[in-house]
Amino acid sequence: MRYFEFSHGDFVKTTVTAINGATRTTDVSSHGFLIDLTPPRAVQLFDGANPHLDESYQTSTNILSASWIMADPESGLKEYRLSIVATIQGSTSHFYPEDAPDITIQPKIIGESNILTCWSLEDIQLRSGTLYTVRLTPVNRADLSTVYTSSGIIPDSSVPIMDFIQIDTYGDESEETNQDGAW
Repeated sequence: MRYFEFSHGDFVKTTVTAINGATRTTDVSSHGFLIDLTPPRAVQLFDGANPHLDESYQTSTNILSASWIMADPESGLKEYRLSIVATIQGSTSHFYPEDAPDITIQPKIIGESNILTCWSLEDIQLRSGTLYTVRLTPVNRADLSTVYTSSGIIPDSSVPIMDFIQIDTYGDESEETNQDGAW
């Protein structure tokens, strides 16, 4: 028996030669396959509705969005597994999906990579001040995967409160006031 040693990126093709009793031969070859020993890599993983900006805060407390570009030039992408975790006051817990460890999302074109994917979860109850992070696991067609975690986004639906306004003058100018001392 012979053993073969393959390296990442090798293209393997099998050819079978059949010989009949009259010593006539026929060759049949497989389509072949590429040896892929590496998981997909992240090009970008952004929080928020803007696919070109990694947002840190949002005002909405009922929608959560993320976008990503993953690359796997060898075997291409088969699927994404996604979950959301919530961190409040240092305590992290699984937020979404409620009844499973993750959801499976199919790429726009199976086998392709470097394609922007935008995803949103709507009609949910997000808690203001809580950090929500996306855990994304891209899986390639060689069934290799790795986990990427976004930087997270914090919903903040509160209105800023102004305590006071301070107005400064330029250089040696004195502040103008009216008869009540204010202007």
